Amino acid sequence: MVVFLVLPFFLTTAYTVSMNTIPLKIVQISDTHLFADENGEIAGRNTLNSFLAVRDLVLAEHPNPDMIFLTGDLSQDFSEAAYERLTTELRSFTCPIYWIPGNHDHSSDLPR
Repeated sequence: MVVFLVLPFFLTTAYTVSMNTIPLKIVQISDTHLFADENGEIAGRNTLNSFLAVRDLVLAEHPNPDMIFLTGDLSQDFSEAAYERLTTELRSFTCPIYWIPGNHDHSSDLPR
């Protein structure tokens, strides 16, 4: 297991699971806390820039995952724009992407 931690916003984990000798690569990205405003910050850190750094790290080190799990607090301000930005910035991946809402998310606003 490889674990990447970019404080304070993201925990990204890449797992390779062996199932009947076929490896399955799963990437987890958590707590993106994106805002409608691309300049939104928490604790003095731009959340979009932090997310893009994590995305770029995943693309560089795990470019072809079998699936991505986005877990909790994807948006900080409950905005549709934050979810749209997240969706747009993940288009470089061709695998399925699954979303699990956190307490900062409105599950009805999550992309389907």
